[in-house]
This record gives sequence, C-alpha cells and structure tokens, in this order.
Amino acid sequence: MQVTYADIPVDDPYLLTLRLANVGPLDIATEHFDAARPLRIDLDCTFYGLTSLTSPGTTLSTTTGAIGGEGYIEIAPGLLRRGTEWSIEVVVGGPPAPVLTSPLIDTDVVDPPTPRSKLAMNMISDAALDAVLGGR
Repeated sequence: MQVTYADIPVDDPYLLTLRLANVGPLDIATEHFDAARPLRIDLDCTFYGLTSLTSPGTTLSTTTGAIGGEGYIEIAPGLLRRGTEWSIEVVVGGPPAPVLTSPLIDTDVVDPPTPRSKLAMNMISDAALDAVLGGR
C-alpha cells in the first residue's frame, strides 16, 4: 500500500492531530498575542498537507516551502473563546515531534488533564499534541 497526498508519495506517513483548548475563565483575545506574533508549532518532520481544520476563520501557515518541506503550523492572532477547542489535522512524513512556541501573554499554557499529559509537547504514541490554554 502507498499513501499519497496531492499525488505525491508520503514516506513513513503519519496523521498528526493538533488541539488547542481554552479551559481558562476568560477568552484569549488578539491582544494576548505579544507583538501580534502567531502561535507556532514546529513539527520536526516533513509536511505534506492539511486534512482538517475546526477553526475556519484562523489563518494558518504550514510549511517552509513546497509540499514535502520541513513542516510547521502557525496560527495567526485571533479570538479563542473560553471553552473553545481548535483542532488541526495534517499529513506528515516521519515521526512528528511537535514543539509549541507561544507568544501569549497573561495566559498559561499547561498540559491537558489526561493520562497523556506528561507527554504533551513531545512526540506521543498517537502523534497528537494537546495544548491547553488558560486566560488569567
């Protein structure tokens, strides 16, 4: 069996799910993004394409070049309402090791309250990264 994305063969394919959830008591507003910098998630693997996005109004940048380039996801400053979760799914090649760089101010970035919380922000067995954001 061969996996392709846009007719391009994907070596060592993974479906990576990234989730950002605001579990804090307040909305996370555009003003919480220091100097209007985006959230950035470096994937440390080859990026092939986006398959799903639950925050359609969010602006994303996804790779340093053409399909098959070094992958990252950038989420432009925007409103993440209290209780809201954003989910992004991407096809990548090679085991992902996502790392979140957060420019958020007055906002805590914490591990999710799940059995895998000790492994969040590192490569985990089902190739997902959960970041839980809490506005103060």
